[in-house]
Amino acid sequence: MYEEIYDFINFPHVRSGEFEANELIIKKQIYLIFLLEYVFPNDVHREISCCTSIYRDDLNTKINEYAIRYGYTLKS
Repeated sequence: MYEEIYDFINFPHVRSGEFEANELIIKKQIYLIFLLEYVFPNDVHREISCCTSIYRDDLNTKINEYAIRYGYTLKS
């Protein structure tokens, strides 16, 4: 999923939008907002337990550090 997140964050033709993974939602605006969303299977309601924001350059640094640690080929 590294490649998909990296592409979403850095694609210059999308100024705003959402990337949805299993529990993670990334909202792209001037900065990036990360939300942890849980879906409860019993009654199918959704709950966002926390969120944080980060600038694109800072996020690129962090995800590339993660990619190196886990052996992914870095995107440039």
